[in-house]
Amino acid sequence: MAAARRHSGLPWVPLSITFERLDVSNSVVQDGGMLKLLAILDRIPLLSLAIVAAMLAASPFVPEPHLIEKLRMLGQGTLTRPVDIFDLLVHGLPLVLVALKLVRMAQVRRS
Repeated sequence: MAAARRHSGLPWVPLSITFERLDVSNSVVQDGGMLKLLAILDRIPLLSLAIVAAMLAASPFVPEPHLIEKLRMLGQGTLTRPVDIFDLLVHGLPLVLVALKLVRMAQVRRS
């Protein structure tokens, strides 16, 4: 009898694609927390990360992207409400992850 296929709850995303690719329990990763985070970052496909980063950085498209608005508020010193700080993190973090991924790819390529 064939094994039942597990799903992530989303009908179009099988669990095997979403979580098994991020499994960091292999013997290559040592006990250090930073190494585990780098291993997770290594397993995230760059194209997927770039698409998510572009979508979140540009949304909402009208009238002005939240990232631009929050960076302007940060420059003016008016970024004080917790919801605005959270919004900056949500819209900016994927871009930071893309930058970290590119740096990590360059480091791995050199070694």
